[in-house]
Amino acid sequence: MKCQKCSNELFTIKEKTSCDDCPENAAWDDEADEYIFDEKIIEKKKLARDHVEDEGECNFDTAYGEGCWMVTCTGCGTKFNSPKVGY
Repeated sequence: MKCQKCSNELFTIKEKTSCDDCPENAAWDDEADEYIFDEKIIEKKKLARDHVEDEGECNFDTAYGEGCWMVTCTGCGTKFNSPKVGY
């Protein structure tokens, strides 16, 4: 496997066991009437990261709320994930 951005062949893989506190899971902002990813606003307004729960997707694509395998290119830092599927 090669990174599509830099052609590097070395990656790190981290297991995320939940989507609840993941920065790739957006929070609904009633004032803005949209999902947001801005960490500072989410913390200030004490919003819940609930995009995965409500819509079944995160910043990467489809998500199931069970976490994922986060893959990061060691060359350029490009990330992608493989969501875990609950049973």
